[in-house]
Amino acid sequence: MYGVSNKTYGLINAPCKACAKNFKSAPASTSFKDCKNPAGFGYTSEGANQCPPDFYAAAFSMNPCEPCPEGRKTNYTVGDGNAQSSIDGCKVPAGYGVYDPASTDPWNPTNTSSNQTAKECPIGFHSAGELLTSPKCEPCQAGQSTQAIGSTECDVCAPGNGGTKGNCSACSFGTYNPTTALSCMACPNTVFADPTGTAFTSPGITFRVGLIGKESCVPRYAQLPNPAGDRMVLPDTMFTETGGSDYDITGQGSPDDEAIQDAQQACVNQCAPNKCCIAQTQKIGAKTINCKRVQLTPLASLANNTATDKARMYYKLPPSEMAAASKTDKAHAKTMASGIYAICDIDSWKEFAANG
Repeated sequence: MYGVSNKTYGLINAPCKACAKNFKSAPASTSFKDCKNPAGFGYTSEGANQCPPDFYAAAFSMNPCEPCPEGRKTNYTVGDGNAQSSIDGCKVPAGYGVYDPASTDPWNPTNTSSNQTAKECPIGFHSAGELLTSPKCEPCQAGQSTQAIGSTECDVCAPGNGGTKGNCSACSFGTYNPTTALSCMACPNTVFADPTGTAFTSPGITFRVGLIGKESCVPRYAQLPNPAGDRMVLPDTMFTETGGSDYDITGQGSPDDEAIQDAQQACVNQCAPNKCCIAQTQKIGAKTINCKRVQLTPLASLANNTATDKARMYYKLPPSEMAAASKTDKAHAKTMASGIYAICDIDSWKEFAANG
């Protein structure tokens, strides 16, 4: 309220007058010009109105309420505008971080003042917000991620990783994870058909950890058409027969698929785990499956191996899941070749390669 000065003459009684709506004045004010808007209340033609959420107005500024920079929020209490008295009251909420599209690193700008805009943290970033005036979106630790934008914590594993909340590590050999699920998935098995009616099933493996898609899975053992040696252009001298390589498949009667599969599996099981192994089975008569093997030393690619003069055999591994034909009139994506090669040392037989 305001009244006349104590030095005004000719007036016996001068009562105080009320300021306009929500205006405030200091004690002993003498003019309506001393009536100003309080903190968090913006000037209007009828006086002052409290600023709505996410707006602010400085005390005694006689300015209308101004919006906070994009993405920032204010604390709002009905009838009390102290938390909205300046732009500093515009806080970055939880799950948001300061963002400057003109900066070299928009999520890590040099300007973190209160006038900087804010955005929801992207996938793989988080922010507690609110506790600080201008918090940044922080990247999750290696192997971790967030389930959605605007997250306050890293609550899932990043693709290619698995584990528990807050404790993720790269998917191990033979597994992959294309999503943000906490569990890695095992590579699929591959079933190879055979003209005799038998089938050979191979587990899937990977050659790296932390893989995202099952297209990186290849069969641990790949079955080739018989005879493998002719199809891979390998001379018969490369194949060796060891003791116990003939398997009786007669059983109580005629050989069945299970007996043949057991014999094939036994042949493959004799391959050393650290070798390029080519196992060939051949049915001899009605009683025997004969097993031959080539065991070669694996080599790195030329880019990673200084022995550039060695003769190499490259075999392109098939994917764990074979391509399937489309069953509709529309084209669908199909599983492509893995693009992974087994590289084996055939230096001892390079004269055969030289002769074609």
